[in-house]
This record gives sequence, C-alpha cells and structure tokens, in this order.
Amino acid sequence: MSSPNPVLVAVKPEILNIIDALTAFDNAMGPDFTKWGQNFPGAKLILDGTVLQQLVAAEPALGSLAVTGLNGIWAGLAAKVMAATS
Repeated sequence: MSSPNPVLVAVKPEILNIIDALTAFDNAMGPDFTKWGQNFPGAKLILDGTVLQQLVAAEPALGSLAVTGLNGIWAGLAAKVMAATS
C-alpha cells in the first residue's frame, strides 16, 4: 500500500471545509431557479469568505511541508558533496 500524499494529508481539513462550503452555496442558492439572481450575492459572499479562510488556514501546513522538503534536499546535496570530496 502506498503512503498518502503529504500535501493532501496536510490540507485535508481545509479541503473538506471547502467541499462543505460548496454544499452550503448550493443550499443558499435554493432549488427555485427564479430566485437565483436574488440569492447569488449572499451565497457567493459566504462561499468566498469560507474559501479564503481555508486558504489562510492551509498556509502553515503547506509551509511546514515545504521547509521539511527543502531540508531533505539540502541534506542530500550536502551528503553528495561530502561523498565526492572525501
């Protein structure tokens, strides 16, 4: 069994919250298509706010992954330089 993608694991809560926000958008729009023009501004405002909040929440997790990944790259390069010069 392969290991899960670390990026997806890091942002899983945010992805699930965005999916919930899309569901809330659909619910706010309602089933009556004649009211969609009236409902759209409020529904879109809620959707935009929720998505922006989730992007801000995901930033620390993604930043941590980036630093961890870069540290691994630098350590690998240092090991290659040490091996080539020893």
